[in-house]
Amino acid sequence: MKEPNIIQRSKKNDLNPDESKKSPQVNRRNLQANSKSSPKKGNALSNFWKKSPTTKVPGTIKQIRGIKCPPLTTFPGKKSIANLRAISTKTSSTRTSSTTTTATLTTTKPSSSTTSLTTTTTTTKTQEQKSPTDSESQEHITGSRDKVGLTLKQQKFEKLLRQTNVDMKALRTASWAGIPPQVRGTVWQLLLGYLPPNLIRRGATLKKRREEYNIILDRHYTNVIIEDDTILKQILVDIPRTSPKRKFFQHPEVQKSLERILYLWAIRHPASGYVQGINDLATPFYMVFLSQLTGQSISDYETKESAENLTKDQLFIVEADCFWCLSLVLDAIQDHYTFAQPGLQKMVFKLQELINRIDATLHDHIVNQEVQFIQFAFRWMNCLLMREISLPLIIRSWDTCLAEENGSGFKIFHVYICAAFLMRWEKELKTMEFQDLVMFLQSLPTKDWQEKEIETLLSQAYVYQTYFQESPNHLH
Repeated sequence: MKEPNIIQRSKKNDLNPDESKKSPQVNRRNLQANSKSSPKKGNALSNFWKKSPTTKVPGTIKQIRGIKCPPLTTFPGKKSIANLRAISTKTSSTRTSSTTTTATLTTTKPSSSTTSLTTTTTTTKTQEQKSPTDSESQEHITGSRDKVGLTLKQQKFEKLLRQTNVDMKALRTASWAGIPPQVRGTVWQLLLGYLPPNLIRRGATLKKRREEYNIILDRHYTNVIIEDDTILKQILVDIPRTSPKRKFFQHPEVQKSLERILYLWAIRHPASGYVQGINDLATPFYMVFLSQLTGQSISDYETKESAENLTKDQLFIVEADCFWCLSLVLDAIQDHYTFAQPGLQKMVFKLQELINRIDATLHDHIVNQEVQFIQFAFRWMNCLLMREISLPLIIRSWDTCLAEENGSGFKIFHVYICAAFLMRWEKELKTMEFQDLVMFLQSLPTKDWQEKEIETLLSQAYVYQTYFQESPNHLH
């Protein structure tokens, strides 16, 4: 009967806050009175409010550290941290191989009891303290993520290529940001129109085009006499100069293949004929198609000896595809190579106007130093920066140029690439006089450039195109 009274009074205290302040005294007096009448129950109720290590007071909060783990009263000492580093050292190799490991740590309580704390470490979530091995494993994880990203990108392209009819708009959008080397040759052929979007027709189309090239080769090249052909003489002079830093193109069979490609193109385009610089434009196609055909990287074809293991059939396939794709690129910019080269003159003029719009100070400095834009920009337009940037980076930039619609990559977007390229050296150029200015522009320091620099260059070119292409005051 007495316990319900306590409950009822507590309820009243909850309802009336003013009385709740006096309730502890009333309750204690009642408890003392009740303790005299019933000692056993009174002792239990009086001990109810006493705190002891063994009793649990209602409303207390239990300290919890971690999930489903006993509370830790002390943090691990130096010895435990050393053990943690030793365990992380032993498990670093397994973490980098994308496996899950379990490490057991032992912490000490004041009561000399031990508690086992199990921590699970994975390659994607590591919450340990940093140690010398952590940085190494993190670098390894970053590299594996790059490989995963490349694989996902390759899967995206392979999914597009497996479509019965390739979505060319989606393919161009994906190609603008770079194409995986494993499928680059096929994607380039689709972007140029050399291959049809229809999956079923591709094999027959390739077979037909290669047979056509063989017919053209027999008709125009088999019986040619070098001494009587001025075009072939000029080609033979330029071929040894093709990509001099890559000795692969010094191999006799490769040079003979390039000779046939350039000569047949010149014969089929009498309005322009062969022009110095076209030989450089064949090298990206040659390397990309050869790399995809053999399944090897472009870097594997650096030396002259790397061409020794190539068969005649492989060289013919690469040569035929290279000829047709080079023809499709040059057809879009053929006015660059006709008499007086009006297309190149127009692009150089566009570049000068664009630099004047972007940075009038740099434009005026170049003009005041009596340096004409055609002195350095003509080669940029004629060889499409082939002699200023290394071949692997040129191949990456061609991914973006070929992704442009209506073949405008080398005719329009290339001007903005050259503008971004010139603006890259803005600070250095403004401090130079005539002689230093000309020498610097003829040999720009791009030897140590990586793909990051070419990505930045393309992004800046896109910004310039967005700002100025539709501007009414900009010539285009």
